[in-house]
Amino acid sequence: RVAHATAGIGKIFPRGARTFEIDTRKAVINMRFGMQFYPLPAAPQTAVYAKRAMSQYPFERLWVPDHLTHENPFVTLAAILAETRAHVGTSVTNPVCRTPVDLASSFSALAHLAGERSVTAGIGAGSSSSDMIRKQRRGGMLREMILFLREMFGGRRVKLGEFPDLAGFFRLDPAAEVFLRVPPQRPPE
Repeated sequence: RVAHATAGIGKIFPRGARTFEIDTRKAVINMRFGMQFYPLPAAPQTAVYAKRAMSQYPFERLWVPDHLTHENPFVTLAAILAETRAHVGTSVTNPVCRTPVDLASSFSALAHLAGERSVTAGIGAGSSSSDMIRKQRRGGMLREMILFLREMFGGRRVKLGEFPDLAGFFRLDPAAEVFLRVPPQRPPE
């Protein structure tokens, strides 16, 4: 089975657009399906809905956004883990709403609950629900949060002063060292 596709931009394909073939048998075999829940009801209802959706459709991954106006995404993801066999994660969380240690601890706890299933740590630079927070150096904070989480998930001690944007924004002691007492055996992706 071969499908034809045209690469181009716009409603009408521009002159010179390239046509290529895709072997759909290979594409379907390598494709995984996931679903994002948005907007979210409360965690128990989301877990029941996720279980029903997964019984009807071939989803294997479920994500929820981290918006301050919704229920805590880690509570919702824990409920989904309890009700399904899904791989879970945040479709996006942002570094201005949660301290770095809280975020590392929350993802680590999910990884422990997930067992052999994977956990995705989707991180972005902010959303409209976080507009109430003054954001400074969003790009630097995003970069530092990702590097911080990698260190924490790796079971290493981290000196907060190595992450000046995060330490400054959250008013953390730059001389303090932090670590996860029980780092995840299978770190979030």
